[in-house]
Amino acid sequence: MKVRELVFMAILIAVVGAPAEAIAGAPTSCAQADNQVGCCSGEVLYYCGNAGGPVKTVTCSAGTVCGWNATDGDYDCVAPPGGVDPSRMYPIACGVGVAPATPALPRWAVPGLAGALVVAAAIGARLRRDLSHQERPGDR
Repeated sequence: MKVRELVFMAILIAVVGAPAEAIAGAPTSCAQADNQVGCCSGEVLYYCGNAGGPVKTVTCSAGTVCGWNATDGDYDCVAPPGGVDPSRMYPIACGVGVAPATPALPRWAVPGLAGALVVAAAIGARLRRDLSHQERPGDR
């Protein structure tokens, strides 16, 4: 792995949090249930209310599946086929990519951060290229 990729990954992990392993079974904390956004395990929805508290469980009724609710911007019992968050910010599986000690970031923060890091990498690459083409003493 190149140094630039390692630096990028280190910054991303420092800001977003280190990914955790997918949990086995039902989530036991609001962080594992992705707080108010929720998550799905089969046809069971897990989420926490606005005030946090214990993880709530809803088994989807006949004719619905656990999936992304585009209107509300969270996981819910919805009409088939369901699906995942189209932005891929919130995984459907419980406990995936959640670091329990990391506070939740606003939805706009992660894409903005990723964009800033991409721009910074492009600027760095341009500077490196420009500096490598400068004349050095003794090159004449």
